[in-house]
Amino acid sequence: MQDNYTGKLVSFLTKPFFNGYVVFMPYSLEIKDLFFSWSKQSDFVLKIPNWQVKTSEKVFLYGRSGEGKSTLLNLISGIENRYSGDIKVLGQDMTSLNQRKKDTFRANNIGIIFQQFNLLPYLTAEQNILLAQRFRSVIKAPHSGQLASICERLELSNNLLNRKAIELSVGQQQRVAVARAIVLEPEVLLLDEPLSNLDAKLRRHVREEIRQIQQRLGLTAVYVTHDQEEAMAVSDRIIVMKNAEIAQEGSPSDLYEAPNSAFIADFIGDANLAACEIKTILDGMATVQMNDQSHMVRGGGLRVFCRNI
Repeated sequence: MQDNYTGKLVSFLTKPFFNGYVVFMPYSLEIKDLFFSWSKQSDFVLKIPNWQVKTSEKVFLYGRSGEGKSTLLNLISGIENRYSGDIKVLGQDMTSLNQRKKDTFRANNIGIIFQQFNLLPYLTAEQNILLAQRFRSVIKAPHSGQLASICERLELSNNLLNRKAIELSVGQQQRVAVARAIVLEPEVLLLDEPLSNLDAKLRRHVREEIRQIQQRLGLTAVYVTHDQEEAMAVSDRIIVMKNAEIAQEGSPSDLYEAPNSAFIADFIGDANLAACEIKTILDGMATVQMNDQSHMVRGGGLRVFCRNI
């Protein structure tokens, strides 16, 4: 009985890992005491004391420009190495790997969609999509049906696939970069504003296709965005960054319904902030004075951030 239960639990919570072994892995990403700065003189300091991403979870990093969101992706993937602390990806301690082993690990297990597409201009779109398999130590070439299915979902026709990357529009290049990252079914997918160059209609379509592919394959996804609608619509959890630190994290509804600061309340959603004074609270009703007028507000109907004066 115990063995049957354990087997079901493991099959539900785990994914195939290195060399075909199956291991228990509740978290795909784990960060502890992370500290990063460009230099001793730099004002930018990224600090993440403790952070995990569950296996198959979709996490969005959301915040203003310059808050360290893209830098955090580079640290997770092993592209950037100047940091202190611990970073584990799929249970592998990235700190313990030299650069060559990090590159191999990344090629085998992590798909990345950059802001810059990094396509080779004189290869065709299809050749660019299939290029990633050359860097894998474990050969896992996609079958023709798999490639065709992904390209169809991303509206990449055979005509586009046979054209050189330099001949494609910016939006077409972006879709090629998305296809290249997901065609080999990585365990972890890192996305740095992957849809920023698409028009609104195509952006929604490709976003939904990425979401469906991520769910079908059970990928763990960390997604950088400046688009609040995008973050609120498809994420399991949102990390709001401020001053290169985590200001608050939670589900979209958590952040919207229970912001932990005036900054989050102003940054998430369409909240209006106004100075007021709470005069009385009685039987679930509060008397709130704003300017020269008093208002009766039922408990739970108004979020108030108190400041002692």
